[in-house]
Amino acid sequence: MKRKLPLILIILVFLTRAVAVIATGEPKIEKDALHYHDLATNLAAGNGFAFSSEMQFPWLQTGEPRPTARRPPLFPVILGGLYALGLGPSAMLWLNLLLATATACILLRMTRVMELGEAAGLWVLVLYLAYPPFTIYTTKLLTEMMFMALFTGTALLLMEGLRRRHLRCFALAGLILGLATLARPTTFLLPLALVPFLVWPRVRMRRGWAVLALAFLATMSPWVVRNARTFHRFEMTFTSRGYNLFMGTYPPTRARSNLPPEQQPPDLIASLVGNNEFEVNRLYTQAAIDNVREDPAGVAKLVAAKAVLVWFQTRADTMFLPTPRSFLLNGPLLALAAVGFVLLFRRGSPLAWIPLLCVAYMVALHLASVATIRYNLPSVPFLLPAASVALAAGTARLRGSDRGGGRTPRQEDGVDDGD
Repeated sequence: MKRKLPLILIILVFLTRAVAVIATGEPKIEKDALHYHDLATNLAAGNGFAFSSEMQFPWLQTGEPRPTARRPPLFPVILGGLYALGLGPSAMLWLNLLLATATACILLRMTRVMELGEAAGLWVLVLYLAYPPFTIYTTKLLTEMMFMALFTGTALLLMEGLRRRHLRCFALAGLILGLATLARPTTFLLPLALVPFLVWPRVRMRRGWAVLALAFLATMSPWVVRNARTFHRFEMTFTSRGYNLFMGTYPPTRARSNLPPEQQPPDLIASLVGNNEFEVNRLYTQAAIDNVREDPAGVAKLVAAKAVLVWFQTRADTMFLPTPRSFLLNGPLLALAAVGFVLLFRRGSPLAWIPLLCVAYMVALHLASVATIRYNLPSVPFLLPAASVALAAGTARLRGSDRGGGRTPRQEDGVDDGD
C-alpha cells in the first residue's frame, strides 16, 4: 500500500483540479486573459499574431488587427490552435489540468533525483495537493500552469544532467527553458544565472551549460525571426518589458503592478502618443532608468515592499503588512522551506542549489520589475521539496521520540550517516 501512495496522491491532484475545472465551466475573459483570448481569436481567424483594434494603443487603432509583440507567443498560439479546432476557452482549462498533474509528477521525480527519501516524496505531493492557488489557477485562462510545468521540468532536466553527466539532458533543459520563456519571459536571463553554478568546481559542466544555452537560443529563434521580419526589429521577449520596469520603479504606484494613464507622469504619456509599441517600450525603459536616478530612496522603498508582495497580499493601508489570510497561506510554507534548505545544505546535498536558485532568481526578477503573489507563484513549487524534507525530518523525529529512540531523521529520510 505504501508504494501506491504517490500514485494515489497524483490521482487526487488530477481529480481535485478536474472538479474545479468542471465547476468553473467557461473561464472569465478579463485583463490578461482578454489579451490571450484576442490573440488566439486572430490566430484562428488567419490574422496572424495580432491584436484587434480595441486592444491596441488608442493612437494606433484603425479598426483592423495589427501584428504585435506585446505578449509572448506560446500560450496564445496553443489557445488559437484549440479555437481553430472549434473548441472554446474551457478547453484550455483541461490542458491546464494536464499540466498541473504533470507538475506533480515532476516534483515527485525531483525528490527522487535529489535522494530526499520516500517520506519527502509523499510530503511534496501532499503540499502540492493542498496549496489552494495551484487549484485556483488551473481554472484561469492564464499562463501560470503552463509556465510552472515548463519551469519545473527545466529544473528536473538540469538535475538529471548533473547527476547522469548526459549532455542530452542539458539539451532538453535548454529546449524546455526556451518554451517556458516563450510562455512567460521571466526566465529569459536564467541561462546567465546558471553560469557561476555550472562552472563551479564541484560541478564543472561547462559543456552542459553551452549545450543548454544553444538549445535555448534555437528554441527562441523562430520568435526572434518572426519579430525581425514583421517589425524589422530585434526582440527576443516582448515589448511590454519597459512598462513593467517603469511600474516597478515608479514610487507613486505604491508597489502596484498597474496604474491608469491619468496617474502616470503627464509628460511621459504625452511622449508615447503616436509611437509604435517598440518606441513605447524604449520610452518606458528610459523612464524607469530616470526613476532610479532621480529618486533612489523611493525606489529602494518599493523594492522592500515588493520583497513582501512576492509572497503576501498586503493590507490596503500599508505596503508592508501582510493580510492574515496570505500570511497563513505562505508564512508556514516559507518557514518549512527555510528549515528544509538548511537541512539539505548541512547534509551536503549536491543538487539543493537548483530549487534555491530558481526561487532566488524569480524573486530577484520581480524585485526589479512588478511583483504580486500571482507573478511569483511559479517559484512556489521549488519551495516544496525543501519543505517536504523539513516535514519528513520532523515526523521522523516524532516517531523516534514515541519509540524512545530509533533511527535518526537523516536515516529515516533515506540518507546514510556513513557509519
